[in-house]
Amino acid sequence: MEISGSFTIQSWDEQDLQSFTEQSKMVSAHIKQMYEGDLQGESNVEYVMAYKTDGTAEFTGLEHFSGTLKGNPVQWVFKHLGMFQNGIATSQFTLVEDLTDTVKHTLAGSFSATHGGKADYMIRVKNA
Repeated sequence: MEISGSFTIQSWDEQDLQSFTEQSKMVSAHIKQMYEGDLQGESNVEYVMAYKTDGTAEFTGLEHFSGTLKGNPVQWVFKHLGMFQNGIATSQFTLVEDLTDTVKHTLAGSFSATHGGKADYMIRVKNA
């Protein structure tokens, strides 16, 4: 089974943690997102990002989603590992906590986003 749709970034608050050069730094980012598709709801994301001198970035973080999956209430926490390259942000993520105890399987997903604040997501449901 696959869960798919899109999300839109509602807000992005980024704080410098450490600067290395003019282009290279570490930051933390707090992001609010709205989901459409199989998932309906909102999420809060906390990323730690490393901007590199070549214009790319790598990030890791946690996301708390609260909403519905095909009409059923869910609250999930995802762990992300991603990168930004050639104007596209991508992430692979996994479910680390099911706060509503609704999923009896493993969830692993990905998203791809270009400029404009909208991304497509796909989550694969695997047997535990």
